[in-house]
Amino acid sequence: MNPPDTPNYAQARVLLAVLYSEIGGVLTEADAVNDAAKAAWRAGHHLTYRERVSRSDALREKLYELHRMVGNINARFPGIDPSDYAPHE
Repeated sequence: MNPPDTPNYAQARVLLAVLYSEIGGVLTEADAVNDAAKAAWRAGHHLTYRERVSRSDALREKLYELHRMVGNINARFPGIDPSDYAPHE
């Protein structure tokens, strides 16, 4: 089923592209923060480790919220194929 070609659907497509881009950035940052947390723990810098874990938790919450928004758009605008906007690996 092809989604309608309306301004609302066009806007939803643009927003999905932006959200998936943001998700990619958050995932990249989360990986870096997790690596930094592990390095801090191994080096015995426990305060730095806790700061990194706290940042990781905040990123996880942001990621959850971004995915919730993607789900809401997909529910509101059926027929838009999320794989057209999701990063391909």
